[in-house]
Amino acid sequence: MRRRVNSRVFDPFDEWLESQGLYRKQVARDGSCLFRAVAEQVFMTQTEHVSLRSQCLEYMMLHKDEFQPYLEVPVDHHVYKLQDVREWGGHTEIIAMSRLFKVDFLIYQEIGCPPTKATEYNYPKTLMLSFTHGNHYDIVYKKEAAMIRGFCQSLVYEILYSNVFQLKDVRLAVDTMLHDKEYASLRRDSANSAELKEIGALVEKILGTSISRDSSQEEAENKHSTGIEERPSIEDIHPDDVRGLLAHGIPPFPYKVAKSLDPDIYRNIEYDAWNTMRREARYGPIDYNGFQAGVKVFIKLEVLPNREEVEAMRKTHMARQGSGDNAEKKNAEEKVDIYQGHIQEMSENKGPVDVYIEEIGCRLKVPYESLERVPPSPPRSPWHQQAAGGPVGVPSGPAASVSSYKKLSGYYQKAPLPPEPEYSAGRSKKKGGKQVRESPVNNCGMRGRSASSPTPPRPRTPQGPHHQPPYGNK
Repeated sequence: MRRRVNSRVFDPFDEWLESQGLYRKQVARDGSCLFRAVAEQVFMTQTEHVSLRSQCLEYMMLHKDEFQPYLEVPVDHHVYKLQDVREWGGHTEIIAMSRLFKVDFLIYQEIGCPPTKATEYNYPKTLMLSFTHGNHYDIVYKKEAAMIRGFCQSLVYEILYSNVFQLKDVRLAVDTMLHDKEYASLRRDSANSAELKEIGALVEKILGTSISRDSSQEEAENKHSTGIEERPSIEDIHPDDVRGLLAHGIPPFPYKVAKSLDPDIYRNIEYDAWNTMRREARYGPIDYNGFQAGVKVFIKLEVLPNREEVEAMRKTHMARQGSGDNAEKKNAEEKVDIYQGHIQEMSENKGPVDVYIEEIGCRLKVPYESLERVPPSPPRSPWHQQAAGGPVGVPSGPAASVSSYKKLSGYYQKAPLPPEPEYSAGRSKKKGGKQVRESPVNNCGMRGRSASSPTPPRPRTPQGPHHQPPYGNK
């Protein structure tokens, strides 16, 4: 049940928790870590963390007077800031969720120190969390609970791969991939032999001669020396033949799937998925340029073998859609080099792709090389989605009263800047034989506020991740 931080050492905090019969499950390291950790223990899934955040904020708006003593800013300011999913939750949100879901919270912070009771309402259920780095929360389970979750996870994956995908010998593949040392060496030898073959082919191409032995003679010597019948070649193995793939050192499915199928391993699927999404957002999709069914793409006309026919189809479609509109007719006559389309079906080995082309209004088979990725649009927060009965960005419920920061209590309106004095190009004063222009009198002690303002402006709520004090000081 240990979780490695790197290939050499374990996290000391995890080792200490394990000695206490506990297991820490890592949560995505973003502003929603607290809500993800609570959502998994309340709703049995982390995917509801946005809904959980919304319920928590609405509860705080309904009980402003109860939560104001915990905050240094007005509650509506705090709730407005927490609507951004990138903002970290803290102790105030823990109190709100404790009252909302009738659960208590136990927080582990340091090695060798007993946990802190973040809430003491004596509810029958207690959620355990760990608090590190000043703002990050992870889930803490008892070892027995983590083992049960790992067993249930293996059942779900076995149903998926054995009954849905109809894959044979799934259990054999898991035991071989994870626990068979001979298979690990066979896989390394298979990879090394494939690499050596590529190097040998390159050398033969450079030298123009064959440096390998006669294949039939080599095969005969291998059979005579080992006495073992020849294994079928990789080309003759069906993709669903698990035993054949394992014999060649090829895993029939990824190792992360094998870990999910092992009942003795509790794989952190949510954390793996978050890491994959973060990696793809930074470097782009990993496999096949991100092309798959449903993806919007550009189609380069110059690569199409029947580009003249496709261009004629586009003009006919545009003329039919225009129905006499001069602008549409003009667009139909213009030459287009790139079309827009949506992938309907992919072929293996970068074969022809079935694409629905918008400019033609029908589906066509186009070469894989003609496809080009559409640049991704910048991500938007889920709070920007349009709520029912309100404009975009305005949440429903009690939190709707803080839709605009300018409507919050305590917001001050800046005074307009004073008018600049009018200078006369011809007027100047002579002093000591020098011409000195008149300088304007500055009556403002602070730029942006009039001199009559009795008090300085109220500071805004700080933005960005904040670091909370240890729970022992609360």
